Amino acid sequence: VIRRKAERRKANLEVSLERLNNFGVVGYVKHLVKKLLVTYHDGTFAWGQEGNFFKKYYDEINTKAAPFLRNVYYPDGKYYYIWSTAAQAVWLMILLLCLLSGLLVNGSNSDNINIINILHLSVVGLTVFELLFECRARYLYTYIPIYCITAVFGISPLMSKTVKITETKKFL
Repeated sequence: VIRRKAERRKANLEVSLERLNNFGVVGYVKHLVKKLLVTYHDGTFAWGQEGNFFKKYYDEINTKAAPFLRNVYYPDGKYYYIWSTAAQAVWLMILLLCLLSGLLVNGSNSDNINIINILHLSVVGLTVFELLFECRARYLYTYIPIYCITAVFGISPLMSKTVKITETKKFL
């Protein structure tokens, strides 16, 4: 059993190295960009694109709410595009605020700097994990609280800059 495991490991390593050589540097970077897009491009986290959990429609228990909710959340629903567009807009805003939290937070806010660094490290670690292994948007879903908290730290410097600008305008 041990010998088979070592042989399997050696064969897997050989195949991995062969694939990396076939990609080349530019090809591998393109591959990573595709994986990032698969992971981060969809604000609905691939809702309705994977899995077969609602292939069969069941009878509506609540005849008032169920038809409306099906129209909102089912991909063939009347209002699905409104919901998916709103979800995409919120997701892009969260990602932008996460980026701003990394760019705008400075050392002056020493109370939260360690928390912010841990949040950023969590996002980077998750992204690296997604790039190394199977990437799916749905895998990010459980980390939404991390992204939201990081985004809140991105709002804070914007708010302080907005306050400074409005205070400056008052004096002019």
